[in-house]
Amino acid sequence: MIEDKVGSAETRLQMILLKSQRPGKKLNRGRRMLVLLCFCLLVSAAAVLKTAAKEPSKAPNSAPSGSNSLNKNASKLRVSADQCLRLKNYQEAERLYKEACEAGDVRAATRLGAILEEGLSGKYDLDGAEKWYRLAARAGDPEAACRLAGILDYKQSQMAKDDGSKPLTSTESLKWLKFAADGGYLDAQRRLATLYSRGKPSPERQALSFKYRMMAAKQGDAKNNFKVGNYLINGIGCKKNAAAAVPFLKYAAETDPNACRLLASLYASGAPGLAQNQKEARLWQDRYRSLTKRNSQIDGEIIDSFNKKD
Repeated sequence: MIEDKVGSAETRLQMILLKSQRPGKKLNRGRRMLVLLCFCLLVSAAAVLKTAAKEPSKAPNSAPSGSNSLNKNASKLRVSADQCLRLKNYQEAERLYKEACEAGDVRAATRLGAILEEGLSGKYDLDGAEKWYRLAARAGDPEAACRLAGILDYKQSQMAKDDGSKPLTSTESLKWLKFAADGGYLDAQRRLATLYSRGKPSPERQALSFKYRMMAAKQGDAKNNFKVGNYLINGIGCKKNAAAAVPFLKYAAETDPNACRLLASLYASGAPGLAQNQKEARLWQDRYRSLTKRNSQIDGEIIDSFNKKD
């Protein structure tokens, strides 16, 4: 297409030059020079376009050669490090995770930070852990963000020992904790829910506590299923709705006798929006007694195991 257009333009210019040489058809010198100049420019442009058409096109943001092999190598290093971690070969795991990070696998940074934070390879290094957590958190890892918030809170608490006016949670820590919780990390949701419920929380903080308890409950956290049920019954951070509380309490009642007792009370009294049902109330009361007895037996076995001599 380009060559056809260039060729037709060249033909037209040649016709103009031929006409300028016919008898009785004279062009002044300035016009002839202008036509010749246009012709020369057109020929140069055609040569450039023909050369460009022969060269292969390149994507403006294409990855540099070798980047795929680099990522594959980083992934292999991380897999090997994961295996070492499972085998409790912590020093080798630390070395491999570090190599994986340097090769471009930021997910390995979270595991490396955890090894340094917990001192698994023989040394505690909170500053080093913070460095790697920041790298992974900035790349979007919610677990790293939650762990980073924990380190920042710890450092803040150490400073608070010297100055009681300092808050135990910093603005940066809260930012990373929210990022992790909104990213679906369960532990961050639990921590935020508790944080917003401390002391005498304002209605805004109660609503935030309910929000994060609900997020944790939907992920199957039994404790927060029980808390959500309580919030709905009492209208803490939400509208009162005893009927809506029942599914959350039933989930928690699988392991929590207090949830069983609360359900028994709801059915016995017939809370607003929930029909009175004495038969259901007795069932949950029996479930409460059964779970309480079982938990007491488990507690007794644990105590006996502590006191047992080798």
